[in-house]
Amino acid sequence: MDLQPIHDGGAGLTKRVGDRERSDVCDELAAHFAAGRLTGEELDDRLARAMRAQTVVDLIELVSDLPRRVPTTPAPAPGPQPGPIPVDRTLAWNGFDIICLLLLIGGLMVSGLLLLVAGAWEPAAFVAALVGGTAAAVGGAAAMHLGHRAMARHDHRVASRR
Repeated sequence: MDLQPIHDGGAGLTKRVGDRERSDVCDELAAHFAAGRLTGEELDDRLARAMRAQTVVDLIELVSDLPRRVPTTPAPAPGPQPGPIPVDRTLAWNGFDIICLLLLIGGLMVSGLLLLVAGAWEPAAFVAALVGGTAAAVGGAAAMHLGHRAMARHDHRVASRR
């Protein structure tokens, strides 16, 4: 609260105060007590008088012999920075991922069908289909991994040009 007289011929000193102004003075008195400028008895007396104060003059009398406290305002928190929102593409599914996944599922289904058919005719063909299906699945996973690496290198090159 600004307890300086208002420049209107001294009439500001007789203006009535409210709970907010009383509370501000009580906070200031508590700060002076914490700094060792007031004793406990002085603080109690001034707090009681502050709560009964009716005009600006009543409040000024309570703090006039104390150094003026400079109000501390916290530094404003930095706001959001303008610019594009970064997108984490490591978890996003793109078209290439979906195509590779569909090819992998399709390959596993075909190899499973071959396993069923080959197993019914010849046990050796069953083993061959099992090995072939496993090789197809591993090959699909490897192709997907290599495709991801190629896309990451491309993205890195594009980002470094900016």
